[in-house]
Amino acid sequence: MILANVCIVGAGAVGILVADGLSRTLGKDHVRILADSERTERYIKDGLLLNGKRMDFNYVSFEQNRFLPKVDLVIIATKNPQLHEVVDGLNGQIAPGCIIMSLLNGIVSEDILQSAFAQAHVLLCFAKGLDSERDGNSITCTARGETFAGEKDGSMSAELEAVRSLFVRCGLGIQTPPDIMHELYSKFALNCAINTVSAICNAGYGDFSACQSIDELIDGVFSEVKAVSLAHAGVRLLDEEWKRTKVMISSLSYEGKTSMLQDMQAPRPTENAWFCGTVIELGHRYGIPTPFCHVLYLAADGCEFTHLRRFRKQ
Repeated sequence: MILANVCIVGAGAVGILVADGLSRTLGKDHVRILADSERTERYIKDGLLLNGKRMDFNYVSFEQNRFLPKVDLVIIATKNPQLHEVVDGLNGQIAPGCIIMSLLNGIVSEDILQSAFAQAHVLLCFAKGLDSERDGNSITCTARGETFAGEKDGSMSAELEAVRSLFVRCGLGIQTPPDIMHELYSKFALNCAINTVSAICNAGYGDFSACQSIDELIDGVFSEVKAVSLAHAGVRLLDEEWKRTKVMISSLSYEGKTSMLQDMQAPRPTENAWFCGTVIELGHRYGIPTPFCHVLYLAADGCEFTHLRRFRKQ
């Protein structure tokens, strides 16, 4: 199976890196950056900047895409608040057997996409190790990270092998671990703890190892994610892994910002509902107390409300 034509929805910190690698190898005409008409016009006019370099991709609106040949692979790299808008935009544009990769944070996007596009092959995916900051149409990246992809049953399907081969050919980091569910929920724990606490505390990566109070908060969140992961998906997260995750976070630039902190400061709607909000929901479903996530969810929601309110008044 050869993947020759790709659509990427979302040209933020993750999407722009994938688009760069694919476009340089496959050619600009074979990689479409999809967005609504207004955003597409803005991209064409102003371009997107990656480390100060203008990236003139093949920008196509959802409406224009309806009249073009359907692609082999769709990569979704927006934020969770935009997912339902993306599903609506792609309606009628997914060919039978098309591979869909969702690089969204959290643990719910794949189910939503498979339900919306039953004829497609949805892989379990996420991006990890990326260190970047976005300011308007400009993205600065110091670590490109890599994509994790897999099948729920742990198999190396023809679709997964095709994606792996494409990413390798395009110089994009990719891993296809045999237990993608474990990796997915490990990343979910990181998002719930690190992203949420950073957004509330205005914390850079270095603050997580320097501040005891922050360390206690993220450990409390991890313990709750660990419990709901086992109950909901049979995924057993290990304390030793969490310790290694914290070491990895402390190795990043001290003032580096999580995506949720960047969203809070921009300000843009955050993914709070898909992080601690999901843990709370699963806790209710399985009778598991989630006091850390409940308090942090409310605190983040309050911070988001006030940031957006002040922005609207300007």
